[in-house]
Amino acid sequence: RRGNTGGIHWTSNAVGRDASAAQTGKLFLREPLGLDLTRASLNALLKYPWQWNDRHRFGKPRKWGAYSEDSEEFDWARQSLGTNSRNARTVEAEIMDTADDISYAVHDLEDFYRAGMVPLDRLIRVDSGGPSLADEGEEFVTGVFTRRADKLPGGEQALRQSFTRLFEAGSISHPYRGLRGDRAQLRAFTSSLIGRYIRAAKLCPNNPPGNRLFLPEPFRQEIFMLQEMTWHFMILHPALATQQQGQKRLIRELFHFYYNAAKGDDKNLLPPRGREVLEQTLQAGSEPSAWARFAADMVSSMTEPEVVNVAHRILGISQGSAFDQFL
Repeated sequence: RRGNTGGIHWTSNAVGRDASAAQTGKLFLREPLGLDLTRASLNALLKYPWQWNDRHRFGKPRKWGAYSEDSEEFDWARQSLGTNSRNARTVEAEIMDTADDISYAVHDLEDFYRAGMVPLDRLIRVDSGGPSLADEGEEFVTGVFTRRADKLPGGEQALRQSFTRLFEAGSISHPYRGLRGDRAQLRAFTSSLIGRYIRAAKLCPNNPPGNRLFLPEPFRQEIFMLQEMTWHFMILHPALATQQQGQKRLIRELFHFYYNAAKGDDKNLLPPRGREVLEQTLQAGSEPSAWARFAADMVSSMTEPEVVNVAHRILGISQGSAFDQFL
């Protein structure tokens, strides 16, 4: 284990959506609140085990696990791995990533069906020949093929079969009403999906590093189609899309506010916590990258209500009171 002389503080770009993985390690290790995790635990968190400068080399220009200024800590975490494994996920990271995909795909679907957003009861028709696509199911599948044409994990026919196969263990016959039978039917449906993926996953220790958790392609295609239901019916819905547009604007406004406050001489705009973070950041880096790092750290550390309250205050939407505790 590493002592308290240092820690990884990987930070995300607060105005981007694809750097969040680089923030994960910081949440666990940034001094003085670091957890002093072992190398194995740190590597299990690294979904993208390469640095920002290397992202193009690994074909992931918008995905990375650490910034170049964190090279010392990043290298320390990867030190115990062999040369051929340095830029590959550990098997623990593979398990984490796959479990994350399964959990979100299934439980997001469950939540949005309960909320009336995903019409599970209208996507599939079931007769003596088994499940087949209903009209709304056909519209969904066609929409996925069009929107994700360059990133489909297989042929269209295979993905159609994967989608209908989701309902072989049981289908949803009507909209969710909250009755006991509804809850039992839904729980049986989601539990059967999670169970089949857990049973299908196999560890293959002789495979190359980064490919030691094997999940057959048909099951990965099923998970892809589950995820696409959330995108098609929820994330791309105008009600959520407009809400997210507003959230992005608040994040950008806060990022520029903290960046300009760090860059300028008027530190009174910063709360005590902000001045402390700025001092620590300036010691670790040079301007102006340190200003951007500070702004990203401040925004990333805020809860959603804090983001809304502070953004409304600095934009003059809600004045608040001079006696409010400013975060």
